[in-house]
Amino acid sequence: MRSAVVVLAVWSAGMLALACGGGGRAAPSGGGAKASIRASAVEMEADDFYFEPETLEARVGEAVTLTVKNEGGAVHTFTIDELNVDQTLRPGDEVTVTLTPARAGSFTFYCRFHRARGMEGTMDVAGG
Repeated sequence: MRSAVVVLAVWSAGMLALACGGGGRAAPSGGGAKASIRASAVEMEADDFYFEPETLEARVGEAVTLTVKNEGGAVHTFTIDELNVDQTLRPGDEVTVTLTPARAGSFTFYCRFHRARGMEGTMDVAGG
């Protein structure tokens, strides 16, 4: 009887951990909810093969500082053609980019090496 109680307690703790997000973080599958962040300083994760968050919000004329960390095992880039940003990050690298959008619009950021695998996101710039 005692072993059944121990098994039940361990199972219950495991189920509670899963329900509370105690499991590992899975890479986005492309169909999940997209995180959107608006802040003057944003930390971004570049991993194999996605960015987190996938959507950023900014305003015309306001500086945004992005710190991009490559937490994956492959070399990635953080590229925004319209804003002249193109940074290469080796595994474990971190780069900080400060930009001030001069016009409103929706700008795609992506990894030049893995865009075909869905490694991209959007910076939506309002105002102007």
